[in-house]
Amino acid sequence: MSKRCWKFGLLGNSCTGKTTVLHHAFAKLKLAAYNVGSVADLARRVPFDPSIFEVRVEARLHVLFKQLAEETEMAVRPDVQILLTERTVLDWYIHYLW
Repeated sequence: MSKRCWKFGLLGNSCTGKTTVLHHAFAKLKLAAYNVGSVADLARRVPFDPSIFEVRVEARLHVLFKQLAEETEMAVRPDVQILLTERTVLDWYIHYLW
C-alpha cells in the first residue's frame, strides 16, 4: 500500500517571513498530531559564499538539486504525512533560469 505525503512550499523574497511561517505551521501541525517533516532554506546551508548565486550557474544548480534530493528523501519516509518546504524545487528552478 502506498502512502500519500502532502507537500506545502513557501515562496517569497528574502526576509518576508517564510522561516517564521514554516516554524509556526510545523508546531501547529505537530500539536494536531500530524507527522510533519520540513526542508529549511538551503541558501543558508551551502558550502560556498551565497553571493555567487547571481554569477555562477553551478551554485544555482547545486541548490536546485540539493532541494530536490532533500524533498524526495523526506517525502518517501514512511513517518511523514505532511512536508513543509521553505522554497521549493520550482522556486529554485526559476531562480536558475533567471
